[in-house]
Amino acid sequence: LIMSVDPHNVVAIDLGTTTSSIARLNNNGTIEQITDRVFNQSDCIPSVVCYKQNKTLVGFNALREERKSPMDVIYDAKRMLGHQYDDEIIQKLYKKWLFKISKADDGSILIETCQGPKHPWEVCSEIIKFLKENAESKAMGHKITHAVVSIPANYNSTQRKETIMAAKAAGLQEVHLISEPTAAVMNYWFNNYGSAGCFWRSKNVLIYDFGGGTL
Repeated sequence: LIMSVDPHNVVAIDLGTTTSSIARLNNNGTIEQITDRVFNQSDCIPSVVCYKQNKTLVGFNALREERKSPMDVIYDAKRMLGHQYDDEIIQKLYKKWLFKISKADDGSILIETCQGPKHPWEVCSEIIKFLKENAESKAMGHKITHAVVSIPANYNSTQRKETIMAAKAAGLQEVHLISEPTAAVMNYWFNNYGSAGCFWRSKNVLIYDFGGGTL
């Protein structure tokens, strides 16, 4: 993907359970994690969305609404991807949420918002869209069209499908998924050998995925 597309059009996205981030490959071969265009002190944004009647807030702006209108603030959307309303894990989590969910005709989850019911992947798409726009604001006129999105290693086919749906709904044309442990080992290789052009080197390393949502 990186080799066949202009690097200016490609980003890497970590859609996290609690926070999310985005990075790009610079012309000099270094990797840059892109800071929030509003809150420049942070490389990550909260994976939170707040739906208002006439606008949608994401990240820190959404988090600010938690005290004013807690029932409008949606979090844990990633945990809902690929799940059914009646799944045990969803029913346990639902008891802790202040926002409301309902059961769709096909048994999937609908999140109740003042803009109407939303599927979990639609909420996730707002997070990805925000990250994408953040990257484009610093890409000197280049449109972000391709992305590699890291996902938990235990994701099933439905969770993978809904992650791609979220990314494409955010305006990304081509989306590739990579498991988080695989992304970690590639990052290790790139930082230690890739930039030096040592493609022939072989080394055994152990990657430990200490996950925020799953371990």
